[in-house]
Amino acid sequence: MSETSTGDAVAVAATAVQSAATDSWRRAGLAGAAIGVIAAGAAAGVALERLTVGRRDALRRGDPADAEAFANEVRRFYPFVPFVGGLAAGELRWQGVVVPEGSLVLLDVYGRQHDPDVWPDPYAFRPERFLGRSVASDELIPQGGGDAATGHRCPGEDITVALLSCLSTRLADMNYLVPPQDLSISLRRVPARPSSGFVVSLRVPSDA
Repeated sequence: MSETSTGDAVAVAATAVQSAATDSWRRAGLAGAAIGVIAAGAAAGVALERLTVGRRDALRRGDPADAEAFANEVRRFYPFVPFVGGLAAGELRWQGVVVPEGSLVLLDVYGRQHDPDVWPDPYAFRPERFLGRSVASDELIPQGGGDAATGHRCPGEDITVALLSCLSTRLADMNYLVPPQDLSISLRRVPARPSSGFVVSLRVPSDA
């Protein structure tokens, strides 16, 4: 058996998406998307271990809806930044609290993505919650909130979802074992990712 990391699969997926994308799409947040995919790609490997056989088979078949739902649930369940920050452009009042101009404002990404008022059973990994419905811009916020053109949101988010969807189907189709390692994810670092980066041992056919 040989060991590899999800970074290898990310590189393959990135090449595929880059070749199909327009120049303007590649330029729009590709660097930010790459950071997100590296972190989320490792989390996707951990998340695959949570899937039922049926859900993993759907990913293996390459169903686009299942792949995107899985990618979004990975980003919700394992947001690769615990929070994002910005400066108040002007004085404002929010829910009775005055926020002075220039104040540092933090968006609690992890808290929002695990809020039971927004996500029923938030600590259960359930990709099916994203099937058959659209997601509001202020509902799923792993890469910031609002509109990318006018708000505090990563312009490379669509690239992240596309790469992560592609990576997920490849991982689901791989024949591998997960050796002992530290898969804990600290919310004290950015990007938040499994400590070991999700190392796998590939099963190589004996006649290879």
